[in-house]
Amino acid sequence: MIWFILFFILAFGLALYQMRRQRKPAKEIAVFCTIASIGFVCWIFVFLERPLKPNHWIAWVIDRLGL
Repeated sequence: MIWFILFFILAFGLALYQMRRQRKPAKEIAVFCTIASIGFVCWIFVFLERPLKPNHWIAWVIDRLGL
């Protein structure tokens, strides 16, 4: 799992560097960071062999925001 984390950090950093170099809009960079972070968390849960229930996360956010 350590290799996965190191590879992810390296790939994430290179992708951000490339996006900044190409002068991508901030919204596009934010969407990329969000999707990449969600993917990273999902893979960590897979490696830890824990059940992943994103519906619980969504419900928690809605409860906290009072929607």
